[in-house]
Amino acid sequence: MKRNFEKRKQAQTFEVGNVEVVPLFDPPHLIKGIRNNLLTKDLTINCDEKEKRITSWDVIKTAWIMDKKLNTIRPQLKKITKEHIEEDKIKKMRVKHATQVLSGTLKIDTEEGITTAETVLFFNDLFDSVNGSEVSKNDLRSPVTEDSAHHAFWTDAKNRLRKMCYVHKVTGESISVPSLKN
Repeated sequence: MKRNFEKRKQAQTFEVGNVEVVPLFDPPHLIKGIRNNLLTKDLTINCDEKEKRITSWDVIKTAWIMDKKLNTIRPQLKKITKEHIEEDKIKKMRVKHATQVLSGTLKIDTEEGITTAETVLFFNDLFDSVNGSEVSKNDLRSPVTEDSAHHAFWTDAKNRLRKMCYVHKVTGESISVPSLKN
């Protein structure tokens, strides 16, 4: 196996024999990786800037607790349970739980939670963009075509992902993980 870095943009492909290979990632595995890393680390969405914007599992957990306590009759997060949120109860291999938490249905209304809410919506859109199969009101859940919204979204998403990094919850030191680097 060899990589021909001169001919390929950012080494996105490699050769086996004389066959060019384009690696593709498994979206469910990636979304689980994002959630699992958020359980133990914070996610900085702008690593290259001085004033960091942090996404935290603690904010997601607090939003869920507040919803359960304040909206006892009509909870906003009906589908979210302890198995989705509490670290010791989470089934880390459940894709459904990861996608439900990192979806547009999660409501975070606190000032501290704005960055987390934006990040959750970003990952919801990213997952939708690679997981859609039939025509939908949501352009990103529809099939990819030459002129679909996917192309512009993916260009923006790649730039946003490059600026993200996980950091230690206490020290703020950067931690490299495959879910963002690949």
